Amino acid sequence: SDEILHMLIPQTPLYPSSRLYVPVFVEQPQEAAPVSVIVIKCRARRGVSIAGIEETSDDWTLRIDLNSRGTIGTVTAFRKDASLLAAKKQEYSGPHEIFNWLYVIDNNESELWEGGKLVWHVKYQHEESDELEEDLAASNYSKNARLRHRLDVKKDDVQTVLPISKRWEILNTAVLTGRQVSQPLKIFIVSEAGKIADVTLHTSCHTNDDSA
Repeated sequence: SDEILHMLIPQTPLYPSSRLYVPVFVEQPQEAAPVSVIVIKCRARRGVSIAGIEETSDDWTLRIDLNSRGTIGTVTAFRKDASLLAAKKQEYSGPHEIFNWLYVIDNNESELWEGGKLVWHVKYQHEESDELEEDLAASNYSKNARLRHRLDVKKDDVQTVLPISKRWEILNTAVLTGRQVSQPLKIFIVSEAGKIADVTLHTSCHTNDDSA
């Protein structure tokens, strides 16, 4: 982040098909003219794509441009009461959330081992509201920033195997009666990403102990 724009990026590991919300906050400068337009261009690379943008503020109007592959997205945020901001000094109220980026990790694991990469280009506009469209067309911005982040993407390996029986107690009476005892079991696996799958039909067991 910089002194005006803040993005909260979770630091937990991500896995294939994971979804990631990144809220965007703006903090109006106290000593300079208030920001009335923010343009954020994002490039998503290495197995990460932009799934969408979610509006979260009634004080800002968004213009969204997202390509079909979800690799490049541009959000232009216009402050609705820009003229009022310039006319009077606003009381400091802290950062204000304006929208959320929604990213998704691809299923193609071959592209993920170096980590997903996100790059944002940010431009700000401080001028009067009647000059905004002209300044946008001329790319006449008073502030530029570039932000980068690399995501921690891991392979979704099996974390644990869970056998589940319908009976609370399992007593092996075969050693006493010489008769085979069988109990129905369900076998589940839990992945590192928290996904649960029933693998009962793909499971078999064996033992090296002939007496068992």
